[in-house]
Amino acid sequence: MTDEKGKHYAFYPSDWLAGTRGLTAAETGVYITLIAMMYEREGPLDMDRARLARLCGIPAGSFKKAVQVLIEEGKIVETDGGLWNARVPKEIEKTHRKINAGKAGADARWQSDERENLIATSQSGKQNMSRHMSKKDNKNNENDLRSQCGRNATQNQNQNTTAAMGRIGSGKQHRSSSDGVDDRDFTADERPTHSDGEARSDDELYDEVLSAAGIRNGSMPTYWMPPSAVIHVGRWRSQLGLTDAEIISTVRECRKRHDNPPNGPKGLDSAMQRTAGAKVTELKPRTASQHGKPDEKSKRMAFYASITDRAGATQ
Repeated sequence: MTDEKGKHYAFYPSDWLAGTRGLTAAETGVYITLIAMMYEREGPLDMDRARLARLCGIPAGSFKKAVQVLIEEGKIVETDGGLWNARVPKEIEKTHRKINAGKAGADARWQSDERENLIATSQSGKQNMSRHMSKKDNKNNENDLRSQCGRNATQNQNQNTTAAMGRIGSGKQHRSSSDGVDDRDFTADERPTHSDGEARSDDELYDEVLSAAGIRNGSMPTYWMPPSAVIHVGRWRSQLGLTDAEIISTVRECRKRHDNPPNGPKGLDSAMQRTAGAKVTELKPRTASQHGKPDEKSKRMAFYASITDRAGATQ
C-alpha cells in the first residue's frame, strides 16, 4: 500500500451508472467497495472472502454470490494475486504522472526564484565591495589585492566554476590547490556550536531545518527523508562554510516567500549559495605578508569572491 496521503482518482458518473445497470444494490455496493480498496492498495486484493465480506458489510454467503456475478459480468477478474479490475491500473498510472509533473513544476519554480535572487544579490555584493575598497587609505595594497584576485580568477576559471555550481551532491568538497589554498575540508574549529560550546551534529541541524521549512513529521515529503536529506543539509555547512544560524535564517527567509515548503533540500541549494556569496562580500581584504604573498584569509576571500562573480554571470 502506498504511504502517500491525499491521493484522488478520477470518477466518471456516467460510465459508472452505465456499467452497473442490471446489478442489484448488494452487487453494486460490493463492486464500489472492492474498487475503492484496489485504489487504496494500488494492487490486487487477496482472496480472503471472509475478510472481504466483513469489509463490505454483508454476510459471507451474500458476498460470495455478488462476487461471482461481478466476475461473470467482467467487472472484476480473479488473478494469481487476487481480485483485480482492468481499469484500475490505468487510472493509477495517470494519477502518478500528474503527481510527478506537479512536483517537477514546483521544484522548477523554486529554482527560478532563487536564481533571480542570486543574481540580484551578487550584483549588490559587487557594488558593496567596490565602495568598501574605495575607502582604503593604502592604494598600493588595494591594487595588489585586486591584481592577485584577478590572476587567481583567470587561472582557475573552469575548475572553480564547476566546483561552485556543482557543490551540492558532488561528494566531498576540496578547495583548489592551484589558487594557493590548502586542498582540505574545513577544520573542526570552523564548525558551528551550541551555546554550551559543543559541536552540533548533522542530525540536529537537519531537525532545525525541517522546523524552519515548516515540514511536519506526519507529512514528510519523499525528498526530505533521511539519511540522504541529512547528508545534503550537512553539506551546506561543510562545503559552503555556512554557520547553523545562517542556514536556519536562509531557510526561514525562503519559507516566507512561498506558500508551501520546498519538496526537498535541493530546492534550497541556490539560496544557500547566495548566502555564502553574500558572506564573502563582508570580508575585509588583508594586506600582503612581509614576503609579498597574500595571507590565508585574503586567499580564501579571493577564492569565494571569484565564485560569486561567476555564479552571477552564468545565471
